[in-house]
Amino acid sequence: MSLRYYLGVVGILVMFFCGAAISQALPEEPRRNNAVILEATLAKLNLKNPTNDLTKSLKRGDNRFIGINGYSCDAPGVAEADRQFITTFGLNCLDGTSDVVGSDEHVALIQKATKYATSYNKELLRRIYAGQISPK
Repeated sequence: MSLRYYLGVVGILVMFFCGAAISQALPEEPRRNNAVILEATLAKLNLKNPTNDLTKSLKRGDNRFIGINGYSCDAPGVAEADRQFITTFGLNCLDGTSDVVGSDEHVALIQKATKYATSYNKELLRRIYAGQISPK
C-alpha cells in the first residue's frame, strides 16, 4: 500500500473523530448562547416598569403582545378567552427565551422575561378592553 493510501485513511479517521467531537459539543453551544442573547434582550427593556415600555411601543405603532419561547411562542398573562387578541395584534417573541435551558442563569433570565411579559401583556389587554387600542 502506498503512503497516499495511509494518509487518506488517517485523514478520514481524523475527520470522523473531529465530527463526533463537534456533534457532541453542539447541543451545549445554543444553550450558552441563548442565555447571552436573552441577557442582551432584557438589557433593552425596562424590567421594573413594563408599562413604560408598552407606552413607547404603542407610540411607535407596535401593539403586539410580548411572547416567551417554549415549545412554541406564547404570551404569558393572556387568558384563553383573550387569545383572539394575539391573532389580531400579533406577538413579539423575546430573543433568547427557549424551552432548551442551559444553565441556572438562563432559568433566572427566562423567569425575569416571563414576569416582564406577563405585566406588559396584562396592561395591553387592559388598554384594549378600555378602548384605547384598536387593530391597525
